[in-house]
Amino acid sequence: MKKTYYLLKLYGTVFILLILLLVGNNSCKKESDKQNQETENLISDYVKRTKSVNKNDFSQLQPIWNSSYTSEYDSNVFYEVDLRNPNHFFLTDQKTTPEKAAQYEKSNNIKLLIRKNRETGKSAFFYMSLIASKINQDFRNMHYKKLPNFTGSVRYYSLNGEFINGWTYADGKVANKIKALSAKLMSQMSLNPQKLAQTVGCPIEEIERYQTICSMGDGHTDMECVRRLIGTDHQFNDCTGDSSEDNEGGGDGGVGDSGGGDSPPPPYYDCTGVLDGTAYNSDCGCIGGNTGIINCEQKTIIDSLRGYPCAQDLLRKFPTLRTEIANLVKNTFSANDNINVTFKVNQTLAGTTTDGRTTAPTGYVPGITDEETVELNPDVLKYATKEYILVTLYHEALHAYFNKMKHQLSPTEFTNRFGTISVNGGRTLFPEVDGHFEMAANNYLNGLRDVIRAFNPNFDITRAYALAQAGVVQLSPANRAINDQERDTRKTGYTGTKCP
Repeated sequence: MKKTYYLLKLYGTVFILLILLLVGNNSCKKESDKQNQETENLISDYVKRTKSVNKNDFSQLQPIWNSSYTSEYDSNVFYEVDLRNPNHFFLTDQKTTPEKAAQYEKSNNIKLLIRKNRETGKSAFFYMSLIASKINQDFRNMHYKKLPNFTGSVRYYSLNGEFINGWTYADGKVANKIKALSAKLMSQMSLNPQKLAQTVGCPIEEIERYQTICSMGDGHTDMECVRRLIGTDHQFNDCTGDSSEDNEGGGDGGVGDSGGGDSPPPPYYDCTGVLDGTAYNSDCGCIGGNTGIINCEQKTIIDSLRGYPCAQDLLRKFPTLRTEIANLVKNTFSANDNINVTFKVNQTLAGTTTDGRTTAPTGYVPGITDEETVELNPDVLKYATKEYILVTLYHEALHAYFNKMKHQLSPTEFTNRFGTISVNGGRTLFPEVDGHFEMAANNYLNGLRDVIRAFNPNFDITRAYALAQAGVVQLSPANRAINDQERDTRKTGYTGTKCP
């Protein structure tokens, strides 16, 4: 009996331990899931913000998201994220030379600092740079506002690479503020540095930026990599001795905003002026977000049709128009040639029956005259249905493609590749043979019909096929009438989408 009691007691203890273990594991899993979600949110916010910043020296630093440190101050949570630094970019307050700069690299540590307000959920991103007074500083225990026994400086930069504010430290304690020079003072700096120092009343510091740059040396087959000076910043050390908190940023060594104060970051507006929008500045201007433009190729085409909002709106719905046209050509002719077409409006075509024409190069030079210009009739862009405009863009691009190939290939090569296709200045490409179109023509017409139907599934399939035929094959009287109706919405009979 006693043995049975002990066994029951033992089994009961094991059972309780198993329950506690399962509960503990479940709790750990929930906490892990929460942390993973928070990291994903920070990454998403970071990607959105970096799209709208100008490329700068700090842009080459890539966050290592699984290596971070978290701290809390007031209503903010701070995340410090280590950065991957393949080009050995670093800052130093020592005047040195590229040959001697290597020793100062280990005196600098740069991290991505994220400040997230718990109340608003808004995040602000900065670069935090520690420059130690001693060489080979151990930064492992150095964190935001926690710099034990540290002597040197901490400097904060925006994602644009602009200096915001900083602090000098002496044995782990804040000594003085470091301020940015105004644009006016910076202009004086280049004219008379000594006079500027007198104006400021405090020492002006130079922070040099170095990184490793590799190049192929003359007469060598191997890369030569050297450290080079890539820039110099000018800041001044506030020698008033006042390190209290003010609008320059947290007085205990914290980061401020470029607008002032250790408060939640200012509202973020994207390049279209939308609060917390996702549009961003690219090499071709503002794209993404509510612009409806996903890449510079699309923007180039849209900009070329400025003044014709209906056509531009249509192009926004087909962000990869050139790619789609190229795919249609590829599927029709098994050709992998690029379609490099630029659309523009030709006012002299107004009032004519010509929808568009290709500007032929005077002489074909590979790699130089690959770009074809298609001139469009403004009447079509103003008065035609969207389905007709879409078809016109495809048709004119196809004519431009064959115009290019005619100049690129010899007559024999062209015939061997494209058969009986005619490129003689006329608008009919595919001739009928014994009352039928050859397979390539049918493939193209069916493909273009499907493009129209994808744009407007309610558009009659017979009318879609009639629009696909225009300018490509000889039209029947009935199909010609359909095209005339869709070409001019000022008349009756059209069934497509009228431009507003």
